[in-house]
Amino acid sequence: MRTTNDLRCFCPEKPLLATYGIDEDRQLYIHVRIWKQNRIFGEMIVKSGIVKIHCRCCLRWHTVVMREASANLRPIDPPKELNEER
Repeated sequence: MRTTNDLRCFCPEKPLLATYGIDEDRQLYIHVRIWKQNRIFGEMIVKSGIVKIHCRCCLRWHTVVMREASANLRPIDPPKELNEER
């Protein structure tokens, strides 16, 4: 059983940055795919460590720390102070 959730930026455009979930080996993963003109230009799957992802819309960097996988994996809303207008 493999779970898949969207990892999106919290800026107004809410672009998809990656997908994440738990794979068949019960390991947490992040899957990034780079598209250009309906063609895959790059693809990576990360299973441990720290991942930094850049939002193409607001240019913010998002840091994802991958720890032990949980059976109840689900998306978590960012803290309120990050959603406030600057």
